[in-house]
Amino acid sequence: MNRLKEFSFIRIYKALLRRICNIPHMFSWLLPTKMAKQNKNKIKQFKNIHNGKRCFIIANGPSLKNTDLSLLKNEITIGMNRIYLLEDLKPTYIAVADIDVQLKQFVQ
Repeated sequence: MNRLKEFSFIRIYKALLRRICNIPHMFSWLLPTKMAKQNKNKIKQFKNIHNGKRCFIIANGPSLKNTDLSLLKNEITIGMNRIYLLEDLKPTYIAVADIDVQLKQFVQ
């Protein structure tokens, strides 16, 4: 019965809106344009770049203050969202879940 609460009108509306807003990006990726080809070639450069190596994904949270991040200094790391605020670790890559939220937080 509690699972029905997950299917609210507003949640379905927001999910549809996200997908509709993504349509131009999808077409720009799928159409055989010069820019799409250049982007795909740039992304292909990363295929298997770290094949066989360890990788650590680091999410944000208060427990990071009590974690010795120096152990990851020479490792491949993917930091999430505002991980760049940490002084102890500069991740190899940064992944952002919601760019709009991150940009709004960054300017504050």
